[in-house]
Amino acid sequence: MARAYAWYTTALYTAVNAPSPRNLIQIIVGGLRPIESEPGPIMPPFGVVLTDGQIASLTTYIRARYSAQPAWSGVATEVRNVREGKAGS
Repeated sequence: MARAYAWYTTALYTAVNAPSPRNLIQIIVGGLRPIESEPGPIMPPFGVVLTDGQIASLTTYIRARYSAQPAWSGVATEVRNVREGKAGS
């Protein structure tokens, strides 16, 4: 039986190393599901249980811990933009 999920190293995720925090924030807020019947990463949505400040802190921590790229600026603003459905900055 094929697994419906797969484990990936966080440091390899494009969202963690991207020039903008938007994709990582969207994953934290909305979760992540693999394509049906294919293995892939799974993460439940945390947007309903975490505050904007907690999401901003988590996003900043993940970037610092799992990327060699410099820290993102404007993370709190980007969290608000994602929550409000505004276009990326």
